[in-house]
Amino acid sequence: MATTAHFVEAEYPTPLGIVHVRHERKPDGSIESAVNVPAGITYEIREQ
Repeated sequence: MATTAHFVEAEYPTPLGIVHVRHERKPDGSIESAVNVPAGITYEIREQ
């Protein structure tokens, strides 16, 4: 039986500290993202 993931999250170590990312599918089908990065790291979220 297949299941559907409602969220995914990951951590990635960098020399400046841990990067943590979480994407969660909301009941309306939209996706909410949360990204925590150490000072000195920049990031960009691109929509598809």
